[in-house]
Amino acid sequence: MVSNLIIPGLILVYNIFDRESFDSLKYWINMISTNTKDITFIIIGNKIDRIEEGVEREVELNEAKQYSKDLKAEYFETSAKTGEGLEIAIKRLLELILKSKKNEVDSRLESIFEEGKKSNIDFFEFSKNKSKIN
Repeated sequence: MVSNLIIPGLILVYNIFDRESFDSLKYWINMISTNTKDITFIIIGNKIDRIEEGVEREVELNEAKQYSKDLKAEYFETSAKTGEGLEIAIKRLLELILKSKKNEVDSRLESIFEEGKKSNIDFFEFSKNKSKIN
């Protein structure tokens, strides 16, 4: 069993023509929420290239979008075979990760400065004195 993973982001992929693969997302999302902290993830419905072949999808687009929305995750449809939609999805995940990490750092810095104010620490004066020591 994996525990307390530190992963910046994750892509959950299912086959839009396979109901069971979509339903298994619940298991993976449960595993993620149990074993990670505040992870950024997106959901991808894959194999859209098969739509042109006349294969009938088992998971409708609206259902997948609503499920993703309920989880506060962004949803994309892609084709690993043709590459369609992959670049956009991956770039968006990276943007979300960077935004999340920036917010995390900003929050930590704000907390540090607030603690300093409570303790009457002037961080700018401290950093000037520290540079003189070095």
